[in-house]
Amino acid sequence: MTLPVSSRRKRRFPHCLQPVATLSLALCLLAGLVVPVHAEERITIWGTPPKEKPHFTKAAEGFPPLPLPVVPQRRSEKKRPPAAPKLIANLSDFSFKGWQGSPGSVDTLLSNAKRDLDIWYGWEHLSIAQIQRKHEAGVDHRTPILYLCAYYPLELSEPQRQALASYVLSGGTLLINCCGQDAAYASAKAELGKMFPNYLLRRLPIEHPLYHSYFDMQTVHYPAPAAGAVFDEAPAAQGEPRIQAIELGTRAAVILSYEDLACGWNQWNNPTVKRVSPADSTKLGVNIVTYVTAEQRLAKFLSETREVAGPTVRPRQQLAIVQLMHQGNWNPNPSGLPLLLKEIAGNTSIAVKFEATSLPVRDTTLFDHPLLYMTGTYD
Repeated sequence: MTLPVSSRRKRRFPHCLQPVATLSLALCLLAGLVVPVHAEERITIWGTPPKEKPHFTKAAEGFPPLPLPVVPQRRSEKKRPPAAPKLIANLSDFSFKGWQGSPGSVDTLLSNAKRDLDIWYGWEHLSIAQIQRKHEAGVDHRTPILYLCAYYPLELSEPQRQALASYVLSGGTLLINCCGQDAAYASAKAELGKMFPNYLLRRLPIEHPLYHSYFDMQTVHYPAPAAGAVFDEAPAAQGEPRIQAIELGTRAAVILSYEDLACGWNQWNNPTVKRVSPADSTKLGVNIVTYVTAEQRLAKFLSETREVAGPTVRPRQQLAIVQLMHQGNWNPNPSGLPLLLKEIAGNTSIAVKFEATSLPVRDTTLFDHPLLYMTGTYD
């Protein structure tokens, strides 16, 4: 007797073998899930990862090829929005192999800026090697802010220092977050001293525009480092913000924070580091974005070199004016004195020496000059 097809299919797999087959199938699935772990170098990324870029449907997707001579009709669909202008470049692969900085915090910072300022800015990844190659080719990078999350000590080469200094002098802003790490802070100060030997890194006074560009910040909270759950709010001391800067002219061209800001931008209470509270970190970040964008025109103006020359033949000895270099912001307007000398030479009979001369206050050769000029901002 011939069995039905359904019966033949059932008889192919006896009931007594079904548990064995089920166990075999489970073992196969388990073997597929277990992947041997190999030692590999992992990329260190702190904070939340950046958001994935949106995916857009192409115009031709979902349509089969149409026979000629049929012309497909235009579809009405959402077009890709224009790319936001890039405001921040997140520096990576800097001094520690595999270190990628904090791209998630940069993304969150600009999201907060969009929420508060209603302005959409983008960001990009950038390595120090790219900055160096552009500098050696005679091109300075154009992104307004270079952000360096210095969790580890910095060790820069001289070409890298020259590239970063040229970027700042051409109108860019270098933002360094030392993540509350003593070694990173000490190395950052040393590197900045080599890049800008004639300018001091000093704490910004509370009346500086950076603290009032959007939010009015007189005090901030500093949670004390403590062991415990990551998301528990630690007791916080209150005090003035302690942002430090190197000022070129009247512009804070290098902005440095010893206390960590990135964890606060991510709304992450990391109890293991010295930091600013998340709420105040967010406000400081938005203020930095506002301050840098507002100072862009001034930065471009100060980056331009203005040459002033006078007559080379004069019957009398030329008058030389020496500018004093003191511990404060001793040169807030680099073009001021040369333009003043130009007016003196053009409107009087005084013979003026146009070569710029600046000397420290303790230099003994000051007595050889008849006229000293001193200026500055703050103390």
